[in-house]
Amino acid sequence: MKDNLGALISKSRKDKKLSKEELATKLGVSVSTVTKWEKNIGKPSFSNLILITKVLDLSFDELILGHEINKDNKKKSDEELTELL
Repeated sequence: MKDNLGALISKSRKDKKLSKEELATKLGVSVSTVTKWEKNIGKPSFSNLILITKVLDLSFDELILGHEINKDNKKKSDEELTELL
């Protein structure tokens, strides 16, 4: 994972106009956990990464690689990821 994962989570959360508390509730984690992720003190588990992509409308590639991808490929990427679960 890129070192900018925390910044991407924070930016995406703010773009969605979600507070840390709201994001934490949607993900089933504590506010302090979200804060640690955003400050790159801790990293989300794989299952939390999947939830983050859904809640913040990011592709898994965007979240892990730290850059936007073609939105047409996002749906395909998300469908493939869902099949793995």
